[in-house]
Amino acid sequence: MVALSTTDAEYVACLEAAQEAQCLANHHTDIVGNLGCPLPIYTDSNSVLKNIQAAGYGKRRNKYIDVKFHHCWDLHATRKLKFSYVSTNDNLADIMTKALGSEKHRGFTEGIWLWC
Repeated sequence: MVALSTTDAEYVACLEAAQEAQCLANHHTDIVGNLGCPLPIYTDSNSVLKNIQAAGYGKRRNKYIDVKFHHCWDLHATRKLKFSYVSTNDNLADIMTKALGSEKHRGFTEGIWLWC
């Protein structure tokens, strides 16, 4: 899929994460029972987060976003998932997507339990 902007790419990533979280929540429900609280999905994109939390209302630029990506709005509104902001300094996923300095790389590898 080709994204027209960084916001589009982040929006697609949030949808993919939401689908995975739903699958994991369903497995948890089958084995143990209901979670009792919404699963968190973290993003470092303020524009995507504001768009999801406001359900896209008042944004003229949202009209080109495919309808399937609006599923995130519904999951957030029904409190099945909770979309939250994570700063770049705390985003452990950056180890997979960015060149990092040695100190930050070590901190992130410890954060994902790859450093002993």
